[in-house]
Amino acid sequence: MLGNINNPPADENYPYSPGDIYEKTKMEAEKFLIQVAKNDVKINIIRPTWVYGPGDSRTFKLIKAIASRKFIFVGKATALQHPVFIDDLINGILLSLEKFNSKLEIYHIGGEEILTVKQMCLTIAEILKVKIPSIYLPVSIAKIIGKISEKIFKIIKMDSPID
Repeated sequence: MLGNINNPPADENYPYSPGDIYEKTKMEAEKFLIQVAKNDVKINIIRPTWVYGPGDSRTFKLIKAIASRKFIFVGKATALQHPVFIDDLINGILLSLEKFNSKLEIYHIGGEEILTVKQMCLTIAEILKVKIPSIYLPVSIAKIIGKISEKIFKIIKMDSPID
């Protein structure tokens, strides 16, 4: 929702910079809740980072792609991620509720480490004992391939491997 963050981690006052429709809708919902809080309604906003753990299909999809050696980096893979294990997120939410005492509270909940996409993928590959190809697909080409792939896989009612 915050979009690209320069010099992470961001605090709760970091400006919005949504990068896609998903982040834009989250931003609009949050702005609405902030307005509601001005009417003496208590609001507790949680901003989780990349959540992983049991039942997480997004991270599983990444792990599966790396394990099957069907993975290449998109762009320079220097974007930063701040993964948080689901149990830690839940504990953070519960703690935020214990500490909640004002009209509006906003919390970022993330894990201990901030990693580049490359570091994250290389760590997964190391654990799986596989090598990742050192091919870097330019973002512009990946976006075109992603759009085409999404359309094709929508027709055959399957999840696109690239989105």
